[in-house]
Amino acid sequence: MQEENKPELKKPDFHNWPPLQLNINAPVFLSFPHFYGVKDKEITEAVEGLNPDKEKHETFLKIQQKLGVPLEVRVRVQLNLKVTHSNYGISRRFPSIVFPIVWVEEGAEELPDYIIRWIYLATTLSYWLVPIFTYGTIVLGAFFLVLAFIGAYRNVVFTRENIER
Repeated sequence: MQEENKPELKKPDFHNWPPLQLNINAPVFLSFPHFYGVKDKEITEAVEGLNPDKEKHETFLKIQQKLGVPLEVRVRVQLNLKVTHSNYGISRRFPSIVFPIVWVEEGAEELPDYIIRWIYLATTLSYWLVPIFTYGTIVLGAFFLVLAFIGAYRNVVFTRENIER
């Protein structure tokens, strides 16, 4: 990507929120829905009808510890617009406010039964299969090594017998 085409990310200027301000300087901010987790009362009380709730508005990811497989995922994001008070046009009616535009929720709650069975098999059988495979390959390697030595010894013995005759 060329240097002039890279988006210019500016430092947040509003309550330490990460802005999505690109080259167009759009005052767009992301948050959890209903401003969940925002500690500034000025923001949360400026908009009526907000009821932040951890169960409904938090993003989370449950991962199976041994395999790293996501078991349950829920991503919740709210897009907000920072409106600054102005004395021009329609915006003169608005105070300076962070205005929630839309919030989106996406995720997967339950895995299909066949995937759950595979995860169960992978986690329970790994206790048995990993040691069996590890020690089995060591024993098998030792067995083939012994066979190689026996074959080399026989080859040397038979060669000497042929030379002596």
